[in-house]
Amino acid sequence: MKQQNNPAKTREYIQTFNPVVVQASVQHQDYLCSFNAGEDYKNFNDFIHNEWKEYLKSKDGVTFLVFDEDRTTSKKNIVAFYTLCASAIPYTDRWFIPIEERDKSGKKYDEQECGIPSIEIKMFAVTEQYQDVFFVVDGEERPVSAWILHDIICTIESLTTSVIAAKAIFLHAIPTAESFYLQNGFSYAHPSMHTFHNMDSEYASMFLALTKLHIHYDE
Repeated sequence: MKQQNNPAKTREYIQTFNPVVVQASVQHQDYLCSFNAGEDYKNFNDFIHNEWKEYLKSKDGVTFLVFDEDRTTSKKNIVAFYTLCASAIPYTDRWFIPIEERDKSGKKYDEQECGIPSIEIKMFAVTEQYQDVFFVVDGEERPVSAWILHDIICTIESLTTSVIAAKAIFLHAIPTAESFYLQNGFSYAHPSMHTFHNMDSEYASMFLALTKLHIHYDE
């Protein structure tokens, strides 16, 4: 997702925004093919044009589309998409062992491998037309992308109290999106976390706790 923070740039606003979220299906093919996050985000474009079906078939992720729908004409524009899957964040609980309590092994730490049940946002992208565009709700202005992310978080929170329990939201952020996620409640992975390897492991691991996480990690 492209995020630009140029104070000299005049902000662009839209007057109405009526988001409608649906699960991606072949009946949306025309919208999917028209999705364009920009030349620098070809991997997102390729995913929504072709790969989302394979993710669904292999149970690697369910993709949802966000439309901006005209309440009067029902005409709609595709704004964004995101892909969710069940996941976990492995981490090490580590406690320092005082010298007088150590056994013959001489281990300095008592370590246990644990995991935080999570929902992973595997993909999230906004079409170029709606990037860096702001919308005001009840006097609060945010980029459209931030409103959508807020809705995704609320949706996941609802799922974790009614469908499947999870304690955090996890994602890998591309470099240009790290500040965006930090501004919207996410944190970089804790030093004790060693996330599972996947095709996005080169990017920053970030998470948002949905409840208090009891992680102990003595340095």
